[in-house]
Amino acid sequence: MTIRRRPVLIPRYRGVILPAVGPCMILAPVVFLAVIVGMICWPFVVVAAVPLWGLSWLLERSLVSIGVTGASGLFRRATRVMRLVAKPWTYYDAPDRPGNGDAGAAMPQDATSDATTTQSPLKP
Repeated sequence: MTIRRRPVLIPRYRGVILPAVGPCMILAPVVFLAVIVGMICWPFVVVAAVPLWGLSWLLERSLVSIGVTGASGLFRRATRVMRLVAKPWTYYDAPDRPGNGDAGAAMPQDATSDATTTQSPLKP
């Protein structure tokens, strides 16, 4: 008579049940807490970033006025970062396709094109 054993679903070592610990068991609670803390602290970060954003404009203007050409565009870069800080969910938005928003805009024509249409191929 053969005794069939059931497959072991929970690993045991000398009668002690070994927990299945993997990276998700450790990282999932950390990510959950980081999201909660981030949601609570986000308005304070925005408020703290606004004066720094204004200082970047003053710094750019003063450095450009004394002749430091590497400082040009500092405020523009700070504005991009500020938009991301103010609305972090837009980081995951898809970029706009060309032609969105300007219904009557002419399509760019290459050297071999003789078409005179202003209809966008993206819109029917």
